[in-house]
Amino acid sequence: MRTIKHKRITAVLLTLALVLLMSVPTTVFAAEPTVNLRSTSNFAVLAGSAITNTGPTTINGDAGGDIGLHPGLATAYTGGGTVTMTGTAYLTDAVALQAKNDLILAYDDAAGRTTAVTIPSELGGRTLTPGVYDSADGTFHITGTLTLDA
Repeated sequence: MRTIKHKRITAVLLTLALVLLMSVPTTVFAAEPTVNLRSTSNFAVLAGSAITNTGPTTINGDAGGDIGLHPGLATAYTGGGTVTMTGTAYLTDAVALQAKNDLILAYDDAAGRTTAVTIPSELGGRTLTPGVYDSADGTFHITGTLTLDA
């Protein structure tokens, strides 16, 4: 008799647990789509007024190794003699203009998103995966190597 009562209690508890699990709403979160960088994805450096290099620098990457400057003056690219790069320098031309226009679209898209992760402002020595980042003080600095790992 005790075994039958024990089995009955176990069956009731299992049924109750199953009903509770089935009644809890399930929330599905869709991943936020990637920001469409358009032509800016070809650029490692893209500036509006000047590009200044102060020492030996290597610019390369799987995403793009180009540099661009628009609407600044082509003479506003200084220190280029010590730059090793895998891409092309587009200085105040139609390619740089298109990239700057695409940058504005990408920035507006990214700026309108909710911050997913708050990280320290120093980015040197870090590897970041795709996402929307913020820092506690609202600024970022790079001293050293920053790896963007898509």
